[in-house]
Amino acid sequence: MKKILSLLLVMTLVITMSASAIFAGTTSTLITDVAGTPYSTAVNSLVAAGIVNGYEDNTYRPENPVTRAEACKLLYETYITDKSSIPAYDAKATFNDIPGYGWASQYIGWCGDTGIVEGYGNGQFRPGAYVTVAEFLTMLIRAGGHEAPDMTWPADYIAMANDMDLASNLVGITLPADNNTASSRGNCAIMLLETGLIPVVRPAAPETDPVFKGFSGKAFGFVLENGKVLNKSDQVVDMITFQVGTEEYLALAKKDVDLESLNLSPASGLVCLQFSNGEITGATPVHDKDDVKASDGTSIMMLTAQDQPDLLEFYKVTDSNDSYIFYNNGTDVDYVGLSSHFIVYNCYMDGNELVYSATPYYNQIDEKCYFAAFTVANEGSHLVDIIVYMEPSEAAAIFQNNPHFVRIG
Repeated sequence: MKKILSLLLVMTLVITMSASAIFAGTTSTLITDVAGTPYSTAVNSLVAAGIVNGYEDNTYRPENPVTRAEACKLLYETYITDKSSIPAYDAKATFNDIPGYGWASQYIGWCGDTGIVEGYGNGQFRPGAYVTVAEFLTMLIRAGGHEAPDMTWPADYIAMANDMDLASNLVGITLPADNNTASSRGNCAIMLLETGLIPVVRPAAPETDPVFKGFSGKAFGFVLENGKVLNKSDQVVDMITFQVGTEEYLALAKKDVDLESLNLSPASGLVCLQFSNGEITGATPVHDKDDVKASDGTSIMMLTAQDQPDLLEFYKVTDSNDSYIFYNNGTDVDYVGLSSHFIVYNCYMDGNELVYSATPYYNQIDEKCYFAAFTVANEGSHLVDIIVYMEPSEAAAIFQNNPHFVRIG
């Protein structure tokens, strides 16, 4: 095949809708609610280092906010590696609002005595208040010994945090707009990991399915779900998942491409995904879900990578037999062979609706039919796995109502 067989998958898509344990101690318990999220590497690394652990139900609850007392414990556990040599600290000697936070007195006292925190004046520390993103970054800069005497808060601290990449992978945070946003458990873990003090324990990063690797062009399909993950470069990127039959296909977006805000789902209908070298660079819903379906109601997913990926080329049949289809490619007669497991779909208009119907009757593809042939398994240069054809009586209406279908021959 020439243009036809560069790569096109057509498959049926079955849509399915598918302060105890604060920051303390070591744990070998599997944290169940960060897998596949942007927090996964940071949380797993902190758990492995004994800096944090989960709740009694084995969750970490990464979206929960962190109090100022908890933030002090996080820094203490991160920066003090030999706790046997650390003297006792008493936060009550510096702050007058510690009652009820005796568990955190050592951590708050250490942060206060070393200048990591300063409080609010009048002896107030507010240990139960949520630590903001700007405050936590400031604590990290001070704990690491990077503070300069003439720094202005918070602008200079945010600028230094950006220079040190402490905040480059935060989830749902844009600085300086979100300086005063309460920092979550997950984002605190991410910032701590960026200090370089904690050995990285990286779970297997999700990978784009091989069908998309290196692919540049447009793909048409139904989105099963989307969210954010860490790629192999530890960058927070958007992810989209397809479900085809019983199999799911996953593709990652290019960094800074925002797909999550589109709220793509099976209800979005047919979606056009733009790829560049295997990464999604954009997505546009192009059909309602019911516009493309088989006669039994099963939706059809099309992933296309033709020379003109926004067009679907149909060729006029000149002859056929049990093994080959001969067709007019516009200038000459060409042919395709049938793989050992080929599937045939008949497409037609039902009113204004384009319908795909799986059929066992290959012998209906005769002279004057139009067909598109697609390869999945690549058994050979002229072998095809899937055929979509239209009867001559249906061709005019189909081409008229589907301008992305191109008639050749």
